Amino acid sequence: MTSISATLGRIYASGIPGLLELAPRNHTILEKVMTDEITSFRVVAEVTEPLAVCRMLLKMGLELLAKHLYDVAVSARVQDAIRYARSPTRGEHWWFSVYANPEDVVEVHQGLQKGIPSIEIVERGGVLCSALLLPGITTLTPLERCNPTPLNPDDALMRLIWAVC
Repeated sequence: MTSISATLGRIYASGIPGLLELAPRNHTILEKVMTDEITSFRVVAEVTEPLAVCRMLLKMGLELLAKHLYDVAVSARVQDAIRYARSPTRGEHWWFSVYANPEDVVEVHQGLQKGIPSIEIVERGGVLCSALLLPGITTLTPLERCNPTPLNPDDALMRLIWAVC
């Protein structure tokens, strides 16, 4: 059975979409769960390999760009992205953003919401970007070298992730 370690104990996949099981870490946590003092917990998904994820997102976006806008895909405009996706140099960096709403992800797995995964090329502030749209999760990856727009610190669902070689 698939499981992960968490602050409250061990969390197990229940086999039922959208439902997890908790094996409390100690008797105190068990008592709080049983008396409804603890009624929910948050599972935070973290990107543990940002360089690999960033390069994959760049490659996906560049492939789509080449399929539909070949002249742009071979232009100087995206050459930095191509080079970084293929073989970044030590110390070089790129970024991508992730918007993830756990409630939307759970709803999808419970069959309450249907989402069709897609990838699109969009232009934001004059910069070509690749947007990967998954149910409950959206990534935005620039296909040109640029600095990210600062995120709203109150938006806990949006993350800016730097990939450094």
